[in-house]
Order: sequence, then C-alpha cells, then structure tokens
Amino acid sequence: MEMKPSDFSPVQLDFLSTLSIIEEPVSLDLLVALVPLAPDSLVSLVKKAEHFGLIRHSESMIQIAPGIPGKLASSLLSRCTPEFADALLAKIEGLDSPEVSSHSLRANLSARSGRSFEAASLEKCAAKESMDGGDANSTIRHLQKAVGYLIDILGGPESDSLFVSVVLDLSHTYYLMGEGYPEIPQLLDMARIAAERLGDERSQALVSLHVGRFFFLSDRLADALDILSKGLRKVNELGDDDILSQSAEFEGLYFYLHGKYREAAELFDKALHTVPEKNVRLFNIFLPANLGYCYALLGQFHRSIGVLDSSLRRAQLCSEPCLATFFRSILATVLIMMGKMDDGLIQLKKAKQEAASQDNKLALFFTQRSMALYLFLRDRLKDSYDLMAEAIHSAIGDKTISRQNTWPWLLNMLYAYNKLGFPPIEGLDFEQEMEKSLNGPNVHLRGVALRIRAHQAMLRGDGSNVVRNL
Repeated sequence: MEMKPSDFSPVQLDFLSTLSIIEEPVSLDLLVALVPLAPDSLVSLVKKAEHFGLIRHSESMIQIAPGIPGKLASSLLSRCTPEFADALLAKIEGLDSPEVSSHSLRANLSARSGRSFEAASLEKCAAKESMDGGDANSTIRHLQKAVGYLIDILGGPESDSLFVSVVLDLSHTYYLMGEGYPEIPQLLDMARIAAERLGDERSQALVSLHVGRFFFLSDRLADALDILSKGLRKVNELGDDDILSQSAEFEGLYFYLHGKYREAAELFDKALHTVPEKNVRLFNIFLPANLGYCYALLGQFHRSIGVLDSSLRRAQLCSEPCLATFFRSILATVLIMMGKMDDGLIQLKKAKQEAASQDNKLALFFTQRSMALYLFLRDRLKDSYDLMAEAIHSAIGDKTISRQNTWPWLLNMLYAYNKLGFPPIEGLDFEQEMEKSLNGPNVHLRGVALRIRAHQAMLRGDGSNVVRNL
C-alpha cells in the first residue's frame, strides 16, 4: 500500500521533510532536537516509515530512503523550501553537539536555502577533513559537490577564487588516486578562465601545470611539455618560495620526461619533503616511485632502495596493503636493475600474490612488467614476451596506464622480441616506440634508440650508419 501525506501528522511530515532535506544519515537525538516528537509518536513513526521503506535505520542513525513514491514525495519536496532549510540551520546553530559541526550537513542545508557559495565553502572544508583522514573517495565527492554549487555563480571574485582552488584540489586528488579524469579537462579550462578574470597569475600558472600533467597522463607528450614549460616559466617569474615549492613536483616531471634524471631527482626530493607525514592513503605514491626510479637510473641504488623501502614500510605501518604492494613491485624492479636477481624475484613473487588477492591492477601491472624484465635478463625471451604482452593488454584494457613509455630498457626488450619475429604487442609496437624515442624529448631514451639503430646498421653491414647513430 502506498503511503500518502494524510497518513502522517504535520509534525511527522516535518520530521520526514527534515530527513529529506538533510540527505545524509543523522542521529535520532539530532532529529528530535530539530523536530520535537513525543517518545511514543517517534517510535510509531520510525516503525511505520521503516516498514514502508521510507527510511533506513541502523543503530542510532537514520536516513531518508531513495525513491519515495508519488504524492508523499511531492508533499515532502514542497515542504523543503529555502525557508525550511534556513529554519533548520538556525536551530542547528543553537545546538551544542559534535554532529552539528559537520561541514557536510550544513553544506546540504546551505545549498537548499540558496546559499551556494557558503555550501561550496563548507564542502571544501569537508573535503579537507576527509583528506586529512585518508578517505580519498569522500574527498572527491565533497569537491565534486563544491564544484556543482559554484558553477552557476561564477563571475564574482569570491566564487571564482574558490572555484579555482576547488578544481586544483580535485585534479590533484584524482592524480593521487591514479584514477581517470572524466571531467577534469573542462574544469581546468573553466578554472583558467576564472583565474584570468581575477588577474591571478599564481593560479594561472598552477592551472597550466595541472593541465600539463593531465596531457602527460593522456599520452599527449608534446602538449604536456609545451604547457608545463609555459607554466614553469610563469612560476619562475613569480619566484616566491611558496609557489616554487608547490611546483617542484611538476618541474621534476618536466625534467624526468626529458631524461634529465639528476635534476628531476633533486626536484622530486624537494617535493617529497613538503608532503605531510599523516594520511598515507593520500600520500602521493607516484612521487617516491619516480624519485626511486631516478636514483636507480643514476646508479644511486642505495638511495633508491632507501626511498622505496621507507615508503613500503610506512604503508605497512598505516595498514595500507595496496600501497605497500605497489612499492614492493617497484622495489623489486630496482633490485633487478642492480643485478640482485634472486632478491628481486622473491619480492616480485610476493608482490604478484598480494596484488592478485587485492585485485590491485596498478601493482599487478608493475609486477608483471618487471617479471618480464627478469625473464628477459635470464634469456627466457619467449616467456618474457608472453608476459609483457599480457601485462600491456590487460593494463590498456583496464585503463590502468597511459601508453607513454619512460622505461629505457623497454626498447631493448622490444628490439629482442622483434629480432625473434614475435608479433608486435598491441599498443607497444617496436618501430612506433623507436620513432617516439628518436623524435621525443627524452635524451636517455633517444640514446638507447640510437644505439639500437646503430646495431641494426651493423647487422646490415652499413658502417656509415653505425658511426652516424653512435
């Protein structure tokens, strides 16, 4: 039987309307403070509403259920006016309870009362709390809600400034999670326009850096380097310590993509020391990983292992097994690079087992790719090829990685596969990777590619090209 508004008293409808406008789970104590109900009436209402699927009730928390039918839904909606939300906010301000300090709770009511800027500000505060607590998914949800509140009120200095800040936080949080960027390009462009309206050169520079990083992750290397270069030029013109610190990781990425690992390592190390010690989950996992790779590529293996082992242990201490597995897979790669094959294999096997049990696609990709390197160095080329093909196929299908290659030894592996007549790996064709390396900005990769071209010329008996490529 469908419940109708006439099945409830006015105060009971106020109770349900309050739940509807708040949206999130709240305690019965808070609800009774906002809409006083006699104990018998409260018990009767909760039982009836729960029986008909109008609310969700667990322990001392209660929440409105989705999909309330027909006339009752219309009645509750008509009651949830801006004035009703304002009245609830006024009552909340007079209560002494930790629950009413919830930024999210007050944001919902502020939005329903038409105070979009205040709602967005509260959601940004809620996102900060979630980030400090290590809850990345909640951080993203709050930031997305803040964006939604601000989009329709852009154009004023306060709303434009808050919008730029929220979008940069959202872009950074997606990056930390290693997740897709469905709406980020458009939002960053809107943030750029807002920063230009403000005449805020600092924000314009930071937006450019975020766009450049997005282009890199989208396999648009030329575009990435171009806009990173422009953003970093503006950063250096501004020149103050704060923005130089904020941009250190981006500048490190710029040098890393050019194969200038010494400069990149210095900047990654600088950026790493600006990261707060708390909340491991939102710790930038790519920062210590890139720093560890830079040290390894410079032959500074002890420093590489120090960074990666420290990150692995920190993740374990903070009960973050997926992060620990990610760092273990990279640590294994460095051990193999430095010739500690048996130690590397032990770590790879453990990382693979952990990644599979966690359904940790990113760590599994790194583990499989490194295992293919191990097999390659053990002269098990067919096994190496099969595993590399499987890893790349799965990673591209899952959108775990971009197709941008920064592994200098990968060209040697693809060259060996090519000489043996193995079919090209989808998304990782040898000749295409050679052309990208020869024509790309990475001096390290270009050197590897030129050495391979010289070897090919030597096999053809083309001495002049051997000398030219070397």
